[in-house]
Amino acid sequence: MKRVFKSSKFYYGYFGDYLEPKQCRFRVEAYDVRLHTKLISAGISELMIFDFLAKFSNNFNNYYIGLTEFNEKPENDFIDRFSKALFSDKELGKLYSRAERRTDNNYKIINIFFRLMKCYLNPDDIEYYYDFKKTLYDNDRYISESGMRGLYASLGSALDNCNDVSGINKNRELYEIINHLAEKNIFLSEEGKTIPTLYLFSVKTAGYLKETAFIERAIKEYLPKTDPELQDNFKTYSLAYLHYSKSEFDKALEYTNKISIDTFQMKYFLRNLQIIISYEKDDYDMFQYLSDSYRHFLSKNKSVSSGYKESNMKFLNYTNTLFKLREADDRSEAGFIESSLPEIQFK
Repeated sequence: MKRVFKSSKFYYGYFGDYLEPKQCRFRVEAYDVRLHTKLISAGISELMIFDFLAKFSNNFNNYYIGLTEFNEKPENDFIDRFSKALFSDKELGKLYSRAERRTDNNYKIINIFFRLMKCYLNPDDIEYYYDFKKTLYDNDRYISESGMRGLYASLGSALDNCNDVSGINKNRELYEIINHLAEKNIFLSEEGKTIPTLYLFSVKTAGYLKETAFIERAIKEYLPKTDPELQDNFKTYSLAYLHYSKSEFDKALEYTNKISIDTFQMKYFLRNLQIIISYEKDDYDMFQYLSDSYRHFLSKNKSVSSGYKESNMKFLNYTNTLFKLREADDRSEAGFIESSLPEIQFK
């Protein structure tokens, strides 16, 4: 029995691994009325609840990504209504608030998922994000590497879902999460492979923050571990952001035009980079050409969610305003909007 428990891993099967031996034990002991079947039954019920909450919360992250990035809308609002009813319960919230004082690590683990859902369901209050982040950082030692990868990905998605980000540097916060993955040696998959979406996002984030050293590390350590069919385009992509981070805008622009792979994510990232470069170079003609092409791309692509369209249209409008303010020599207003530009394009 102990050997089974020690081999248990958290993710989809974590609590399920606990349930199986306990259920077998219950079935055996239920035939002997002298044994504490009620206690065992209560334990199974508790673990079944934990199992459901972990799986549901983890899948909710996938649901959110499908909704925001791929425009996959459900047929009805059952998921949203059920989630709000369950995770808005005040008494349940009090129970999980006391989880840190319990010796049972299962409560500490499930508390992470509870905080994740609270964050998703309260996008207008950044404090829910910080609550989830602290709970995860404090308790991730109880979770397997596989579980940590999924939960730190959820932390980034939960931050992306927040509307109340005016008081933080969102890019810097995302970069901190990425660095945390690298420090814990969980940037790569369990098989030691580079996760393509994480690599692209990380290089982009580091590029906008002018974190040249991270991009150089990514090229050296993580790029060789990507799918061989992706490596050429990923290297070109990385060099575009590397040169941008060094303020070498012409070289960066040159590399953005060398990408041959045709994926939405890479198109989206590189079009935004080209727009920013046009502003850095103070080339309004270039901006107008790129902006018209980008607007056409967004309007014709049915797979783009309304949220993506809205945020990118806002990004284009803000950049256009910056050009106008620069032309009018309104430096104070231009400086205020310019400081918001890197934040806008991440939403």
